[in-house]
Amino acid sequence: MLSYYLQLAWLSVRRTPVMSLLMILTLAVGVAVSMTMLTLQHVMSANGLAAKNDTLYALQIDNASAGDSGATSSNKLSNGLPFLLSYRTVTALLRSGIPPHQAAMHRWAAALSLDNNQVRPSKELVRVTSRDFFALFGVPFLYGQVWDNSADNDARYQVVIDRTMNQRLFNGENSVGRSLQLDGRPYQVIGVVEDFNPKPSVQDLTQGAFGGMPVSIYPLAYIGHCG
Repeated sequence: MLSYYLQLAWLSVRRTPVMSLLMILTLAVGVAVSMTMLTLQHVMSANGLAAKNDTLYALQIDNASAGDSGATSSNKLSNGLPFLLSYRTVTALLRSGIPPHQAAMHRWAAALSLDNNQVRPSKELVRVTSRDFFALFGVPFLYGQVWDNSADNDARYQVVIDRTMNQRLFNGENSVGRSLQLDGRPYQVIGVVEDFNPKPSVQDLTQGAFGGMPVSIYPLAYIGHCG
């Protein structure tokens, strides 16, 4: 039966090649569009931290003064609140100790190099954050551990890198105690974590659903102070 239908289809293609080609292209485009939409719906509806829905929150405060012309729509999220907090506000929140874990963060572009020049210098995106980042988002450590509480206040030059960065700089070895340079300043590696790149991006809502620094393009690093 199948061979019979195939013969009929072939005869139809030979009789009306142009019309048959248009029909095949129409079906192909329809299937491609449908699969693309299904894929986008699956990715966009995913939850990178579903297990923490009831415990993890992104804090927003409208701390702009009345009539502040700097609070333009480009500086706000869709709900009308600013997507950034001032350094003074963040410092006060971190010192309040109200939630069990809290993390302040921002992105920083820095020139990365090693003292021995075995790795070509490059410009990398770095996430400057406080120590509770790893506990909040459940980022597991492969080597070492996070900096202690005093490092958040003393602005020590300590860094935690991820698996991809560790492989690139130190061939995947235990790099705890090694050093690297960011903008010419020496930072000591105190920990190596597993790659962290949830989809959609939940670690940085200001960068959009898929803008939270994919590891394949911008290897993650975490600096142990909020200066």
